[in-house]
Amino acid sequence: MAYQTQAISISPCTNSNWALFSAEGHPYNSGWSLVGNPYPSSLDMATSRASNGFDHQIQKYIPTGAYHGTYQPFLTGQSAQPVHIPAFQAFMVHKTQIGGLSTWPFFQSERVTTQDSLYRFNKQGTNGSLKLYLSGNGFNDMTEIAFHSAATVGFDPEFDADKFHSDKGQPTLYTISPSYRSWMGINTLPELLTTQDVALGLEPGADGSFTLSIDSSDHSHFDPSADIYLEDKKTNNPWINIRAAGAYTFTAAQTDNWERFVLHFVKSAAGIKDPVTDAVKIFASGSKVVVDLKDTKDPNATVKVYDTEGRLLSSEVMNSSIYTQEIATTGCVIVNVTTSNGQTFRSKVTIIK
Repeated sequence: MAYQTQAISISPCTNSNWALFSAEGHPYNSGWSLVGNPYPSSLDMATSRASNGFDHQIQKYIPTGAYHGTYQPFLTGQSAQPVHIPAFQAFMVHKTQIGGLSTWPFFQSERVTTQDSLYRFNKQGTNGSLKLYLSGNGFNDMTEIAFHSAATVGFDPEFDADKFHSDKGQPTLYTISPSYRSWMGINTLPELLTTQDVALGLEPGADGSFTLSIDSSDHSHFDPSADIYLEDKKTNNPWINIRAAGAYTFTAAQTDNWERFVLHFVKSAAGIKDPVTDAVKIFASGSKVVVDLKDTKDPNATVKVYDTEGRLLSSEVMNSSIYTQEIATTGCVIVNVTTSNGQTFRSKVTIIK
């Protein structure tokens, strides 16, 4: 194959609006085209192709290293952190609009002499982004969640990216948007002001033991005032603050419901904190009241929930440092927490069904 040294464009790229499911049950969108760097040099793709009709996302298959056998998404159009494409590297691009034809351009201005890593990870968002890592059965995968003031809860072509399925037998980690049919590998949400719940999916590929983790280096990219709680809907164990714990190990089977986990992001302003000890956080997540005793770790605290007229809705003794309770009513409720040493904390939260 003769290499190229002039500007070049790839066409036609289409999006016919078909829907496809893989043999494993993975949903894919239409509109994907396979292209490749035509130059004998690397590219740093800092230029958006949106004016040509494409998402910012690209998908790259990782053939070697820790994430071999996975597809990882990256976002173009970021001058501070451009997507690095080695010479002759192939990758997938996505036409945003349904119907018509588009042309993917390669720009001479993006050619560089740098020959570094096969891929670079994006760190984006106005108030934080992080990667959640998965390991198990000798394989690894990852997914990214970010928050940006210009993003929406749906799919944003400039901020979000799909998640392709890993090789057969390998695990695939992804998030789920209620309004988007494909799995997501980069899920950028509106700026985190109070709370945000994100459904987290896992297709294990094979039965085994797995670990979800957040690398300590990622903490610097994420809002320090926010906690991240992991809910395991299969075990129904107490939530864990995975940002504080760092990792969660569990077993999974191919027959499990893949939509197994929920990540609950909570800003400090969403609950209360004791001004002296910073010992407790009280907030609502959907139809549940959540109490995190944080540093006190008092399993004998009593949690009472009242409606706004003072009627007792629930009264329980906590059996772990993080407590969740489904509340039958909707609207504002009063949560009263009394620790075993007599400290009392109170907060008003809103229950949403």
